[in-house]
Amino acid sequence: MKRIITISREFGSGGREIAVAVGKKLGIPVYDKYIIEQVAENSGFGEEFVNHVLRHSGSHGFASSRRKNKINGVNVDDLLYNEESRIIEEYANKESCVFVGRCADYILKDRDDVLSIFIYADTDERMKRIDEVHPDNSKSAIKRLQEKDNKRAFNYQYYTGRKWRDPTNYDMMINSSSLGFDATVDFIVNLFKTSK
Repeated sequence: MKRIITISREFGSGGREIAVAVGKKLGIPVYDKYIIEQVAENSGFGEEFVNHVLRHSGSHGFASSRRKNKINGVNVDDLLYNEESRIIEEYANKESCVFVGRCADYILKDRDDVLSIFIYADTDERMKRIDEVHPDNSKSAIKRLQEKDNKRAFNYQYYTGRKWRDPTNYDMMINSSSLGFDATVDFIVNLFKTSK
């Protein structure tokens, strides 16, 4: 039976790596940055531009400046988001898969075959992970963590009208610090296999 998993995540929670491990264990594709490539290819915009628009539309001041740029009466933000949504729905219709971020939980919210999960973690563990996986001496881990989470929250609210960390948006919220990486992966895999 076909099932879809959407994984939203705090920066530094290990959510992307967990999604990849879940996909590998289940033998199903994981879609994240590949969707940006597809949106860029289909829209004719550069990949870097598409990524910037879709990640920063809700951030301070960016949305208002982008709204002035329209194509056939549609602003660029909405045009690219609509294409991203169409691609996500297309892949969800085709096969079991995992989506990382991209507002996929919202885009697929009316489907019965979707399991939406939010991964979070303790702040200390997130900071340690950020320093290990994404080293950057120009800013502290806590500063980068806050900036990235704020951008995700603004972006999510801009496109969905919903609060990013609100538990009512997801079927389940998992603290990867409490369970650990392997147990979180196994838990999601078992959930996938046993849920209706």
